[in-house]
Amino acid sequence: MRHKVWKLFWDYEKEEKWLNEMSAKGLHMIHYTWAQYIFEEDSQNRYQYRIELLKDRVVNPESVIYIKFLGENDIEHIASYMRWIYLRKDVKNGDFDLYTDKASKIAHYSRVFNVWNTLMIVEGIAGGINLGIGIINLILNERLGNFSYGNISIGISCLVMSVLFWRLGRPLKQKIGKLKRDQIITE
Repeated sequence: MRHKVWKLFWDYEKEEKWLNEMSAKGLHMIHYTWAQYIFEEDSQNRYQYRIELLKDRVVNPESVIYIKFLGENDIEHIASYMRWIYLRKDVKNGDFDLYTDKASKIAHYSRVFNVWNTLMIVEGIAGGINLGIGIINLILNERLGNFSYGNISIGISCLVMSVLFWRLGRPLKQKIGKLKRDQIITE
């Protein structure tokens, strides 16, 4: 039996944890599109899930080779969304860790951090521009059009999103810093 679940995650590690909890209950993800998961019920099997942000899109030749390599190591590619891939491995085949060394963890966290950081910057710029246009237009008695309050509300919304993306990236930046310090100590 199949189950469709709508759920939105901002933190891929929490999403990973939830997928593993669902698998422990006998519900195994078989498909994903934005915020929509499709699970298949099977109490006989149990999988461990991992989510990874690739360097390039899934259709890039390097990504295709990497996904094929994972398949050769009993890691099943379940779904893709943009550069994110959803992977699973049968628990009978041992532990499932994609990143066993500090350098690969740093690289992965850095890729995810760069996504949040880019979104933060874009939203911040868009928010600042809209807020500025709205305020200047009000000062000029709406000579540029009568959308001043619209610009101001869009600007504030964008700035709020920018702060959200900053908050999402901050824990990753801290993890990267800790891993780098640990890496220096062990070298």
